[in-house]
Amino acid sequence: MIGTAHRHAMWLDNLYVLAAGVVGRDPQASAEFANSVGAERVYSDYREMAEQEAGRLGVVAVVTPNNTHFEIA
Repeated sequence: MIGTAHRHAMWLDNLYVLAAGVVGRDPQASAEFANSVGAERVYSDYREMAEQEAGRLGVVAVVTPNNTHFEIA
């Protein structure tokens, strides 16, 4: 639910592109969903995304349950 709100806000501003993300726990379902919302690149793990995208992303939205934010950020 919160991911939908963040994507909507991103598109309203028209300043951001959904360049990369981890959008689910199941890699296949994540890739399919990422494709359906226009994500340019999809990863199966936030650590992999952080390593591969280092220096490329200007903004990262962490839209996981609150108790996971600290470790991911």
